[in-house]
Amino acid sequence: MGTRIQHVAAVAVAVPVLALTAACSGGGDGSGDGGAKDKGTPGAARDGAGAGGGGAAKGGVPPLSTAELESALLTKGDVPGWTTGSADADAIVPKERFGTDREACAPVADVLSSEPKYARTAYTSGSLVKGGAAGGGTVHSVLLAAHERGEAAKWLTELRGAVRSCDAFTGTGGAGGPRYEVAPEDPGAPAGDDSVAFRLTGAGDASDLVVTVVRTGANTASYLSFGVADTPEPIERKVAVRQHEKLVEAAAG
Repeated sequence: MGTRIQHVAAVAVAVPVLALTAACSGGGDGSGDGGAKDKGTPGAARDGAGAGGGGAAKGGVPPLSTAELESALLTKGDVPGWTTGSADADAIVPKERFGTDREACAPVADVLSSEPKYARTAYTSGSLVKGGAAGGGTVHSVLLAAHERGEAAKWLTELRGAVRSCDAFTGTGGAGGPRYEVAPEDPGAPAGDDSVAFRLTGAGDASDLVVTVVRTGANTASYLSFGVADTPEPIERKVAVRQHEKLVEAAAG
């Protein structure tokens, strides 16, 4: 496996080994790990004034709670032809901070860091493989996260700028070490109120990774895509669209 980002690699390996479970389940409890501040506010208590559109009443999808994020995770019936499974959110975003040696690249590292600039107020995770794990291809780990109102939109704006200006970085912190080149990926606008995609190409024996972040109001879905046998591909548009729809549905109750 080489020296790919260690905590994300654990998810990519575990998915095919376990052959995936029948449905997604979450790992984030909002108790402080993964940059989470709290569990978010239940839908009945929110005023719906979150950033972006997303289809919810009063101007967009507000920050969801852990339970709401878990209910929004894709299951087998949501994406025909795909196998959905559980993934440990603390493996995707471990307790140690992940950073870079270049400040301009910080928004990129925040996808994987337990202490991002814009903290997660709640989060959970799952995994997706087209057709099943045995056939190789690309494994997609997905991290659903809620952010303070307006902060998800700020992060996506900064992330887009970082992908354009940060051509390479060396990881620092608990899982740092390998050097990665950063290049924009062009999936179009797969879903949601905003989206950013990029490819991390590892130097030496470090493996490649495609990251797609889709915003639904004050929430984000971050897809971390690994090639099991081939070059990793971005998440398919129809999958990102359905995930966006489920986040909107979770906000509506």
